[in-house]
Amino acid sequence: MPIDPVEEFDPLKFPFIADEDNFHEYAEYVFEHLSSVVLPGWNAAIAQVNAKLPADLDTLTANLSGRYLRTVILTGAPGTYTPGLGCSRFRVRGCGAGGGGGGADGDTAETQGGCGGGGGAGAECEVWVTVGETVDYAYTLGGGGVGGAHNSSSGSSGGNTTFVSIGDGGAACSITLAGGGGGETGSDSNAAIASGGNGEIASVPGANAFPVILKEGDSGGVGWVITSADLAGDGLSVGGQGGASTFGEVEASRNTEGDGGSIAGFPADGFGVGGIGAAALGSATAVSGGDGGDGIIIIDEYA
Repeated sequence: MPIDPVEEFDPLKFPFIADEDNFHEYAEYVFEHLSSVVLPGWNAAIAQVNAKLPADLDTLTANLSGRYLRTVILTGAPGTYTPGLGCSRFRVRGCGAGGGGGGADGDTAETQGGCGGGGGAGAECEVWVTVGETVDYAYTLGGGGVGGAHNSSSGSSGGNTTFVSIGDGGAACSITLAGGGGGETGSDSNAAIASGGNGEIASVPGANAFPVILKEGDSGGVGWVITSADLAGDGLSVGGQGGASTFGEVEASRNTEGDGGSIAGFPADGFGVGGIGAAALGSATAVSGGDGGDGIIIIDEYA
């Protein structure tokens, strides 16, 4: 943008103390030039910039691609996502739901015990999607798997999280993030092991979807029990830890020891995390495994 130039000083009229004959004349010239030419010229230039700048900024931002616009977090009930105004592509991060932890049967003799494995974490992804003719996307968030009941049952698997373009049968984008498997349960008069659930691999087909990360959900930890009969004294029962997720915290596993006692598995703390398995020892109360964490989708929009 051109700016009107400001008339420069006459370099031959700068005042020098040693030049006694012309000092006062040149000093008056400098102050006069500053007040009548330089300062008004600067003010005029600033006014020109201020008048032009808003239109230039509008033009710049309208044509600037790649800038961040907003973040949308999808949780809860199924719904439809529509990219915001000016969005040409977006990043999808998310996970399937975590599986429930296995339960532990405590209705046993003093020399027996029960344990549950931890639920597996849901699969995760990071996918860039280009906005084409399809501008709406249907999504579902997987529900966390239910912890195994206290009658010595395994936890249920977490639900799948999906994100599918509408109107083209998912041709542009079809993301499926499988939920983690439920933790198994174990009960024995000697040693017993309950395996943790496994998270499935994410699936992302679609012409406009470009996966950066496709991560299988972490497996749940193994639950195990060694009874007092094995140790000729006190026993130990440990519920498996839930599978870890990028979108939540993993709680420590639960255990009980001695000649009797039980502790229920804790529910997942965060999205996609597996529930913790339960632990019981001796003639103790049967306890349930912890529920897995729900799925989530996080969308970052860009121009």
